[in-house]
Amino acid sequence: MSMNFLPGGSGAISGPGRRAAAAPAQGPDMSQYLEEFHKSVQYIPAELQRQLKLLRQLDERVAEMRDKISTDCAAYSAAKSKDTPEMQALKQRIDATQKECLDTADEKINLVTNLYTQLEAKMRELDDKMTFFDEAMMQQDQMQAAEEAEDDGGERKAGR
Repeated sequence: MSMNFLPGGSGAISGPGRRAAAAPAQGPDMSQYLEEFHKSVQYIPAELQRQLKLLRQLDERVAEMRDKISTDCAAYSAAKSKDTPEMQALKQRIDATQKECLDTADEKINLVTNLYTQLEAKMRELDDKMTFFDEAMMQQDQMQAAEEAEDDGGERKAGR
């Protein structure tokens, strides 16, 4: 995502973690900056909700598989003869369900790891933007103070 925060789309800030070398004399357009900041964070709750919903679905699928494994294991353990074709098929089904359960658990781990990585990167990006915003606000305050000091100095000279 590439965003410009300085007037005229100067490109002084583009992407996460990059800061302007020097702001223009009039300072950055704060309203534009805030709009861009809002756009960059507004999708986070929806994306987080989508990822957590997927995680919940995977949890439900694992729970169903565990129940199926328990039921099949109980039937296999209760069988008098384990050498029948029916019991061999049941054992293969148990093995396949266990493998699918492990694969789904791995998928959950990958999902959570990716979600954490995405959130961490977004938080860093937002932190960088907030730092830029703070610096820009301080610079703007300094410029206003300097202008007021010039105006006060000019009025004093004119009053002599």
